Amino acid sequence: MKELEAETRPQFYGTAGYYFNPLYRQTKYTDGVQFLGENGLGWLIDEIGLNMDFAKAFLKAEGGNVFFIVVLDVKDTHATLSLCEDIDGEKLINVRATKEITYTDAPQGRLCLYWQAGVILLPSEY
Repeated sequence: MKELEAETRPQFYGTAGYYFNPLYRQTKYTDGVQFLGENGLGWLIDEIGLNMDFAKAFLKAEGGNVFFIVVLDVKDTHATLSLCEDIDGEKLINVRATKEITYTDAPQGRLCLYWQAGVILLPSEY
């Protein structure tokens, strides 16, 4: 993930438009996340978009202003997708959900994305 993260940081600040998949129209994503999708991580966008139902309950309770960090940790050919409220160094704080990915060809390491009120974005786009 370090390779993709390094590629996206210099070129994505803010976004010119929002994208969505017809399967999960309630979740939008930015130019930077679209770039990730076009470069082998389209499955990650789908995983986030299709598995955010539990976050919608938080949205209703909090009036729509909820922020989460989506963390993809890849080791070998396995990965863990986590949704948490914060990160302290390597430690995830208040993990709300995790999902094991049994196989991935994604680059090794950690990738963090933000999810703010239905929009997935790169940290540099926040």
